[in-house]
Amino acid sequence: MNVNRIVTMRRLAAVFALAAIAWCSAAWAQVLDMVPADAAIVIKVNNLQGTNAKIAKLAKDFGLDQIQPMFQDPLGALLEQAKISKGLNKSGDMAVAFLDVDSDPPKFLAMVPVDDYKAFVSNFEAVGSETAGISEVKTPNGPNLFLMHRGNYAVGSHDKATLARQSGSLKFGPAVGKDAPALDLLTQV
Repeated sequence: MNVNRIVTMRRLAAVFALAAIAWCSAAWAQVLDMVPADAAIVIKVNNLQGTNAKIAKLAKDFGLDQIQPMFQDPLGALLEQAKISKGLNKSGDMAVAFLDVDSDPPKFLAMVPVDDYKAFVSNFEAVGSETAGISEVKTPNGPNLFLMHRGNYAVGSHDKATLARQSGSLKFGPAVGKDAPALDLLTQV
């Protein structure tokens, strides 16, 4: 295998890893209903476990799983790195909305599907007590995260004011709108 092919495969692997991180039609509507309408960038992942299986198969087809073993189960590797073992709904949809990409760091909202919100929050070390439905937790590899429960989702942000923003109802144009529920991964810029 030549060096250019390895570099290309690693770049492809990085793209798929970012897509996976940027961790059913009714759930589609529900997750997008929480995204503010003025979001600059939205990444939506349809059915975390199903998309995980497709990424793992694609990685196997390209031989990426031999180069980087995390591609045998990308979702499992991501959850292990984030130390998340409880409360996640692996069959749910996830969305990440970047709201102010010019700020440093960019302001974002992550909508993560949960079966049990309290169990999900217990994956992290609490910082103080819950206030007005917002919990502040320590993350394993970064700054503190603010979490709140909305519907079947844990909504998180590193910025408390961003978390408190009102939800919107993000709408996609006709080119994407009718096909959107069937897409495993969707980005809107």
